[in-house]
Amino acid sequence: DYIDGWYSGDGDRMERSLHTHLAKRLVRVNDKQQSALVDLTAAELVQSPRAGHGKIPRDQWRDSVSILDIFGNAAVVRIDATTWVDFLEEVKWNGEWRILNVVWENRPEAKK
Repeated sequence: DYIDGWYSGDGDRMERSLHTHLAKRLVRVNDKQQSALVDLTAAELVQSPRAGHGKIPRDQWRDSVSILDIFGNAAVVRIDATTWVDFLEEVKWNGEWRILNVVWENRPEAKK
């Protein structure tokens, strides 16, 4: 639901996969090599596909999902998306898996 909701522009679908306390973060490095965090909340993340961001034709989707580890009610998952890689921390919440934390890294742009 998370990655397919993004690609299809379906915020409701994405929202089903997220815990309300989700934090999604990216480390951005400026030209002076100083790091800064980019933070997104669950609400911000869900609003993006609702606003039309991320929607791309199905033949351009890259959505390889790898479960790296599960222990009890906790899991770590990697998603190789079209332009980035996500590392998700998931929890089993009321019997269903929900994404609690995400750290992502953009793929380097292809050299032209």
